[in-house]
Amino acid sequence: MKAANRLGIEVGQVLFHPKTAGYVYVECAGPNELEKLLSLVPSSKGIVGEVPPGDVKNLFDVAAPDSPLKEYESVVVSQGPEKGSEGIIERIDGKDAVVLLDDPIMPRRMSAPLSWLRRQGE
Repeated sequence: MKAANRLGIEVGQVLFHPKTAGYVYVECAGPNELEKLLSLVPSSKGIVGEVPPGDVKNLFDVAAPDSPLKEYESVVVSQGPEKGSEGIIERIDGKDAVVLLDDPIMPRRMSAPLSWLRRQGE
């Protein structure tokens, strides 16, 4: 994101999906803007395609069995040592979730039971 700001490229969201490992989904104004940004990534293989804005939600809307929470949903940790921390569910494995915690110094991941997580705002 910092590199995009230096180049004057406005980037919305940067997403990845565990089922498409190695691919990153970047929201930006168009392919020319994305090509400028990718020129800074030495391991980049290029642009694979474009996902229409209306299809992004369907691509990332993955419901967990027996859980009202979904992957890529914003949550608050309600129990355990990280109680009160906010984050985003990256992956749900059965009754556990991997959460990317919002930390201003260094974002980090934690594994927690789904029962420890609440949607933000609830």
